[in-house]
Amino acid sequence: MDILVPIDGSDPSMAALEYACANHPNAMITVLYVSNLKSGQNRFIAGESFHEWKQTEEQNAEELLDTAREKATSFGSDIETAHEFGDPIRYIVRYAEENDFDQIVIGNRGRDGVSRLALGSVAERVVRRASMPVVVVKANDL
Repeated sequence: MDILVPIDGSDPSMAALEYACANHPNAMITVLYVSNLKSGQNRFIAGESFHEWKQTEEQNAEELLDTAREKATSFGSDIETAHEFGDPIRYIVRYAEENDFDQIVIGNRGRDGVSRLALGSVAERVVRRASMPVVVVKANDL
């Protein structure tokens, strides 16, 4: 089984990685971090160049993926990692489909009501768009 675990550095995304490692010890797990170009727009407006932003994002991604590797190792799992730039929702689904993953395991902060509607839910939108099963690891109290 090939499993994609998108992470963003949040506790729920790391809980999703823990879930995948603990429940699928023989699976090939790939951890994906997508640098959101939209979040970089505010930094461009503030005067940071695209090159500076991209360098910072690449460094942040490497640190985050190193943390994911350490966490997976603590479960006895080896993982593959990937870092891409784009819209996280679209890229997660496209990456999963283009690389023939059997399942996506994604964390969710567990927002509900107005906060979910106002902010949107990456997990919810991935569930709606993905062509393969998606396991949502809910972390209400984090």
